[in-house]
Amino acid sequence: MEPIKIGNTLTIRMPDGNVIQLERYDTLPSTAALAREYARNGYPDKYVIFSEHQSVAADSAEKEKKPEMQKGIFMSCILRPSFFPSQAAYLGVLTSVAMIEALEEHTNRSLGLGWGCDLYCEGRLFGGAQLEGKLDSFGSYEYLIVTFRILLDDENFPPRMVDIVRKVFESDG
Repeated sequence: MEPIKIGNTLTIRMPDGNVIQLERYDTLPSTAALAREYARNGYPDKYVIFSEHQSVAADSAEKEKKPEMQKGIFMSCILRPSFFPSQAAYLGVLTSVAMIEALEEHTNRSLGLGWGCDLYCEGRLFGGAQLEGKLDSFGSYEYLIVTFRILLDDENFPPRMVDIVRKVFESDG
């Protein structure tokens, strides 16, 4: 499957002065795999890859049940942090909590975290966060990739939440 790129890479200046580069695809096998390739090739800090359709991850138990493309919001961000791995222990949970807090501002549904960094709405899994990184020879991060996944199908994600998730990502960057 060939990635389908939409438009060019956007450069966004955030209110806090940070600059984010966003590369958007309609369809992509995996934002995390592409981010990993980009990170190895020296792409800069805060480079984000976004897709609305993605195949199920190769290590996912769902692959056997649902080998087709999933519809959702899939984002992977390359970070080049200056902190040590011991300081990153809670980063996955913190990113999931931040996502829940952003969504809670737009709904009265019961949202929560599951084991690891899974996100639930009224007891149903609808997404999560994942972290991976590579250490350099000094024991610092060469890169860190934070990946978010929010499924937008009726089975895994309540239909009324679709517009809420899009609104959060459009308004909150």
